[in-house]
This record gives sequence, C-alpha cells and structure tokens, in this order.
Amino acid sequence: MNNFWKSKFEYFPDEIILEIYRYLHCGHVLYSFYNINSRINNTITDYCHHVILRRLNYKQFLYIYLNVLPKMGAYIISLTINRLQQTYFLENFSFHMNNIFPNLQKLALDDWKNEELFSFLENHLNQLKYLRTIVIRGLRQVNHKNSITHSSEDQKHLLEITHKNTQIEYIYFEPDCYSMTLLLNENNIITHSNLIEMSISLSTSKDLVSLAILIPNIRRLHVIIEELCGIAKDIIPFQCLTHFSLDALDSYSTFDNISSILQLTPTIEQLSLALTTRDERLVYGQHLFTLLSSQLFNNNNLIQTLKYAIYFSTYADYHIDSKNLSKSWNPISIAYTINKDEKKSYILIHTLPYPSILLNLHSILPNKFGISLGDQVYNNIQYLCICNAKTLLETFTIIQHCRKIQDLNIQIDRNKTNLPVKTNTQTIINLPKLKQLEIISICGIVDNWQHFKTLLIAAHNISTLCIDIDCIIKLFENTDEDLIFPRVLHLFIDGNNNDIKLKNEHIHSLSKIFSDIHSLKIKYKTDSLIETNIIGSILDSCKQLIVFTINGQISNDISLEYIQKWLIKYTSRLKNSDKNYQVGFCDNWFQIWL
Repeated sequence: MNNFWKSKFEYFPDEIILEIYRYLHCGHVLYSFYNINSRINNTITDYCHHVILRRLNYKQFLYIYLNVLPKMGAYIISLTINRLQQTYFLENFSFHMNNIFPNLQKLALDDWKNEELFSFLENHLNQLKYLRTIVIRGLRQVNHKNSITHSSEDQKHLLEITHKNTQIEYIYFEPDCYSMTLLLNENNIITHSNLIEMSISLSTSKDLVSLAILIPNIRRLHVIIEELCGIAKDIIPFQCLTHFSLDALDSYSTFDNISSILQLTPTIEQLSLALTTRDERLVYGQHLFTLLSSQLFNNNNLIQTLKYAIYFSTYADYHIDSKNLSKSWNPISIAYTINKDEKKSYILIHTLPYPSILLNLHSILPNKFGISLGDQVYNNIQYLCICNAKTLLETFTIIQHCRKIQDLNIQIDRNKTNLPVKTNTQTIINLPKLKQLEIISICGIVDNWQHFKTLLIAAHNISTLCIDIDCIIKLFENTDEDLIFPRVLHLFIDGNNNDIKLKNEHIHSLSKIFSDIHSLKIKYKTDSLIETNIIGSILDSCKQLIVFTINGQISNDISLEYIQKWLIKYTSRLKNSDKNYQVGFCDNWFQIWL
C-alpha cells in the first residue's frame, strides 16, 4: 500500500515541475534531470537552449561536460563559459565546435585572460555559421614580466577576430573588461567585417581613431574611454555609424576633446555623452548645440536624439545661473544637483532620464538628490561608483534612486571625519538587480554595521561581496550585533592596501557571518608563503565552499601531486572527497575546486 501511494516526481504536472526548476540553476537542472525520460527532457528544453553552468562543484561539472554537453550540444543556442571551465572546455570542445554546437547563436565568456580568449575567438569559431553574438565579461590583461608592449597586440587580435568570423554581428566587451590600446596604420589594413554593434573600453581617444579604421562600417558603437585627448584632423571617420554613446567619467573632458571626437561620427543620428569636466562650455547647452550644428551641417545630417550627462567640478564659490542653464538647454529638459565642500563645487547635470549605464560620483550629493523617488530617472544605471564617502548612510540617498544597479562600488575615505549618525535609520526601498556589492574602505572601517546590514538586506539578489581585509576583520571582531549574510555566495577579501592577514581566530566568524559562501578569494598585498593551516581551517569551516583562491608562494620544488597530499594533511574535508576536486597553482595563485 505504501508503495502504491508513494509519489513520484514525474507524476507532477508540467506547471509544478517548471516551478521547481525556477529555484535551481541551469547546471543543477541539467545535472539532476537530463535524460531521465523524454517527458522530463521536454520540460527542460529552455535549459538546453540557454546553458549557463555556474555554482557547480567539480564532480557536477565533470559529469555535465562528459555526459550531458556532448549529447545536447546541437540544441544549445546560447552558451556561457567561465574561468573555471575554461581549460577543460578548450581541451575537449574547442577543436570540434561546429560538430558539437552547430546551432550556437550566442557565446558568453566570463573572466578569461586576454591571450586565451583572443586565441580561442580567432581560431575556433569561424565554422559556426549561426553564431551572431559574443559577450565578454571581466576580461583580464596578462602583464608579462619584462614586457613593455604587452597591450600593443590588442589591435592585431581584434583585426583577426573580425576578419576570420565574418558571421558575427555583435561583440560586447562589458564595462568590467580592461581598456584596450589599439595601434593601427590605415595604410596596411584591409577591412572585412559585418559587425553591426560593439561595446568596448579604450585607453585614449586615439584608440577610437584606430577603431574607425578597424571597423569602419559599424552602425552602433558604445565606448568607454579612460582618457580623452586631442586627435589629428586628418582622420578616417566611421562610414555608417548611426548610434554612438561615449562614457568618459574617469578623466576630465574638454570642449575641444569632444569636438575632435565628433569628427569621427559624421553620420550619427543618436548621440549619448556622459562626461566629467572642468570646462564650463560643456555645461551650458547652447555651446554643445552650436558644436553639433557646425560638425554635422556639412554632412546634411540631423541628430534625432541627444542624451547627455556632465559631472562638473569647479571652485567652491562658483555660482550657477539656474535660469540661464535651463534656458540654454531648451527645448531639452534637464535635471541638476549641486554639492559643495570647503574646496570645490560639484554639479551633476543630465537630460531625462539619466542616459548612461555608468555613474561615478566623486563626492556625495545632498539628501535631496533632485528627483523624487517616484520618477524612473536613474533606472538606466547598472554600474554605480561613489567615492570619498564620509559615511555609509549618506550614500543611501543616491542608491535608492538607482534601483536597477547591478554593480555598486562604495569607497569610504579614511581622511574624512565621520559624520554623526542620525537616530532615524534610513532604509533602501528596493534594489532587485544588485548583483555585485563592493565596499572598498581605504581606512578599513564601516562607520555603522547596521547600515551595512540594511544595504545587504535591500539587495535581494546579491551574490558577490568585495570588501577590504581591514574592514572585514572589523566585522569579525564586532560582537555587539547579530550580523549574518547568507545571501552572499561569492566573497572577495582584498588586502592589497595593507599588510594585514587573516588568522585562525577569524575563520570561525567568517563561516558564521557568511554561512553559505560558494567561492572565496583572498588577495594579499605581497606573495608571501601560503599558510597551510589557514587553508585547512577555511575548507573545514565553510561547509558550502566550492572554490577557494588565494595568492602567495609555494616552494618551486613542490608538485601538484605533493600539494594534494599537503592539503589532505591539513583538512579533513578532502580525506573523504574521493579525489573529486581540482587543485591548481599558477602565477602565484593557488586554487582548489571542490
């Protein structure tokens, strides 16, 4: 009788099964349910079309790569490969991409090194006839010792990628990729690219000139430039560019800089600029309107849409004529917010809504951020950086307007005197897309841990926390408040700014406060000898930990086989693992994948 009434998973209707899948990641669905029977396979069709393998332990990863991907590769439309999977993927799939993934349309590569990524893109994708989109996140630059020209190969690789893969129409380098340096000579370049849209970060304005030579027929371009500078007048412009957005928030732009860049874009119809400046000519709209008219008049072109944001830094006593400011931008509506300290005035001016996915603020704006909470003015912002904060609380007035940020970076200045905290605790309403929370404290001190807790609770989907080592040690030593953050799955402890190191007494607090972390990365300032007892303590205390990475040194005469024995000596967790883990040591980084 009990067997008769015993429920089975496949007895559930499809609606219930699909609801269960919503609580699982793609890799866990494929690992648990693929090929149970034809009906279950039908219910996971979407997971077979769009494969993102994250948060897998080493055993699950091997099973999927050996038994699942080769069988279902023909069904995969979009595929994401991250740094952990990179070596195995290159060894087993890169030379057979067309046979295993014949219908692949979109490929995303996360946290790769530039040399391996460029080699893969240049040599293994040209037979994928349906591949249209490449997304690259967290691209890291390999800095070879004794190499001065390590970045001069960027243009060569981009040229090879676009020429060998003419089927690709969209390439997106996300903002967390390094800024490329492009050195091209138009005399020896033969372009052949079908690219329609690209986003990329560049070192200087001159690299944009090279990009125009490299991909002259691109139609939509989104560029982040670290440093704006003057460019020559005898340049070859983009031939078909209709949509152009420029973010240059990390250096001061001038009116002349923008004028020279617009020489490259004579055919634009939609223009978006997000700048930081000390040049007053970029503040009042009539100057920009005159510039655009003069630049585009000769080409019989008319800009249909102008989006603009300027962060203006000036002297403390500067007086802005608000009436003239609004009038100068007529008929375009603008918003502005002013903040002053003893040395400078900072004015943020922008069209509505705020145009860029990036917002960098080098001072804290006042409590009235210019816009009511009901407005959707700052919903475009995905990456928010707030520097020189005095307290954590004062950042809340900005954060609560930017409800769709995915990456938040708060830097608390140790040289500022902490402001008194008001008795009425300020809360954040909703940050549903906050994927990465970075709190970088120069002095290592968060002024109020309850405000820190409020921030993490408000970030409903938080997965990654990056925090200074002195800051997290203060958190570990805090015994007055009950602080537990189970939502944090990826923890990066940054000790690059001081010589502090974690000790055994800190590990218990780490495992209690961040009880569900799947990956832990610790970066110390110097590559000193790795303390084996700390590794053992972390692996045994953090029960959910899958990936652990730490920088340091191991004796040159020690092999990977010896390292495994060395680890077993210091951790009981590995003794019962049946060798289902991977150990690596490269470039003074030790990593274990459990």
